[in-house]
Amino acid sequence: MKINGAAFIILSLLCSIPFAQAERLVLVGASYGKNILAICDSRGELLWSHKTAGPNKGHTGHHDLQLLENGNILFHDTWTTLTEITLDKKVVWTYDSATMNGNEGKRVDVHAFKRLPNGHTIIAESGIGRILEVDQAGKLVHSFPLKKGGTQSTRLLRMTPDGNYLVCSENPGVVTEYDRSGNVVWDYVINTRVYGAIRLSNGNTLIASGGGEQCP
Repeated sequence: MKINGAAFIILSLLCSIPFAQAERLVLVGASYGKNILAICDSRGELLWSHKTAGPNKGHTGHHDLQLLENGNILFHDTWTTLTEITLDKKVVWTYDSATMNGNEGKRVDVHAFKRLPNGHTIIAESGIGRILEVDQAGKLVHSFPLKKGGTQSTRLLRMTPDGNYLVCSENPGVVTEYDRSGNVVWDYVINTRVYGAIRLSNGNTLIASGGGEQCP
């Protein structure tokens, strides 16, 4: 496999230095006209970039993005399609929520996803209103419905350290924690738009609001 110079440098960094140093690399996605993925160093110097399709595929925003342990990048280039690429920009995996696992002909859009340590991928499907886990072949491994009442329109999805699912819903602005069976174990309403939430090591939850207001 041929890898360009910048990609080789990044891959070497990821494989040869401790994680605490490797995480100084910053992966960003700029959309709404920029349509680019980029890896920068701690000084903001551009090491790698990839031009994405953006509005040409009816897609205007990168709402989630992940640098995988193998050095590949997982992103979405349409509102339904996830794509994994190598640093030399070869597509090695795709998943289309519009056509797979029972969604044919249904309204669905994807704003959040996460590759798990076991190689499976969890996906939050808005419109359909469910969380699903698929394997590398795209086969459905696990799923459960999101509760109704607006919370089926999702933003960020992340796992908690104890294996629960922390799901953000923009409107109404609420963070909901589900167990693996889909039971709600925790809800936090902030009464403004919410785009992101992560569970901290001390058990608290850090929430990002996008409505220009402060959380209570």
